[in-house]
Amino acid sequence: MLQRDVAPGIHRVEDAFVNWYLVEDGPRLTIVDCGVPRSWGSLQAALAELGRAPGDVEAVLVTHPHPDHALGLFAVLEELPVGRFWRSSGEDDGDLYADLESACRRAGVPAAALPAGYSLRLAGARLDVLHSGGRRHKVDPVNNQSLVLLFEREGRRALLTGDAGFSTEDGLARTELLSPVDVLKVGHHGSRGSTSRAFVAALRPRAALISCGRENRFGHPAPETLATLDAAGAPAFRTDLSSDVRIELDARGATRLWRRGP
Repeated sequence: MLQRDVAPGIHRVEDAFVNWYLVEDGPRLTIVDCGVPRSWGSLQAALAELGRAPGDVEAVLVTHPHPDHALGLFAVLEELPVGRFWRSSGEDDGDLYADLESACRRAGVPAAALPAGYSLRLAGARLDVLHSGGRRHKVDPVNNQSLVLLFEREGRRALLTGDAGFSTEDGLARTELLSPVDVLKVGHHGSRGSTSRAFVAALRPRAALISCGRENRFGHPAPETLATLDAAGAPAFRTDLSSDVRIELDARGATRLWRRGP
């Protein structure tokens, strides 16, 4: 069961295309991505279990314009009094960004693209934008323009990578932006095109979250990805096996996990 606590937490769920994160920072919530429309139902259930009111949602972010990360946000914008909407500065795909921004205008929600280097101040935490948009790569161009977000509060850190793959990881590894994190959300559902050894070595995560649907046709997560994480000593928590996952980052240094599945 998802449980509520005063410590900052990151909740993750994916079952096929039911795909969202819920970043809980004290009294305020930030939703990152929300997949196909039925994702809204699972997100509603999580909010209820946490005892959170609809007005607790401070912001909504979408990492990139792919249906498995964005379609459920139309229901979120229609049903919740969202304070602000942010997206990557990458290219649109299938007019998803344009349509979401139209939905924001109808709902009276301010919308903006986040550039790399921007910092969002939350109630007691910070979201730093390490990557957003950039040049169009030959391989997985939309995925590699994903927002990559670093959540930090009281010295605890989690990296949310959207569907970023090797091209984005390699670019970040050549900068001084990467440092050890408590939690890594593995890029692109654990595909063989993400989670390079150099990237994981720079991050040294204490735990990894892999979002992938049960028996998905893509074969996610790839054996290579699991082997990389295992070699780095990072236990992987997979939503195809555990469904809903919650990781709580305690200011005293403890990392606690709750999950529905085995």
